[in-house]
This record gives sequence, structure tokens and C-alpha cells, in this order.
Amino acid sequence: MEAIALAVRHGEGGRVYNISGQSTASVGDALARLAAALDRDAQLVPAPADPREPALTAADITCARVELGYEPVVSLDRGIEMQASAALADGTRAAT
Repeated sequence: MEAIALAVRHGEGGRVYNISGQSTASVGDALARLAAALDRDAQLVPAPADPREPALTAADITCARVELGYEPVVSLDRGIEMQASAALADGTRAAT
């Protein structure tokens, strides 16, 4: 929420700002972390990598840092835990 407030106060109209933490993770690793946060057994099936897809998830937050003064405050693991808790709390299909 703080990043949105910073963009409203300091951002340039029409500009795109990447907002994320500083961690990188493979898709498989992110899914395994999500499954653990949901207390589910992830059954990931290895498959050949699609060359069109990135090996790691990451975002360049340089513009948000420089132009907005944004600094990440939530780790990847904590963010996944928060999303999982919210999904479990409201009973969405994402948690089942």
C-alpha cells in the first residue's frame, strides 16, 4: 500500500513503476513456497524449460527507488505467507 501512496504523491502520470521485493525465485521455488504456506503438498512435475519464459522471477525496482523513494519492506516468504493467509481466511478457491 505504501508503494501506491508514494506513486500518487511522487509519481509521474502514465509512468510504470515495478514494485516488488529484492528476492528472485524460480517458478518452481515460488510454487513450492506457496504450497508450504497453504499447508499443501505440491506435486510439481518437472518439464523442459520453455525458452520464452524467464528462469527466475524478478523486477527491476530502480525507477521506484529513485523517483518514488520506494524500499521493499516485505520479504518474498512473508508476502507469500500473507497472500496465503488472506486466501485461507476468505475461503477463496485459491486456497483449495
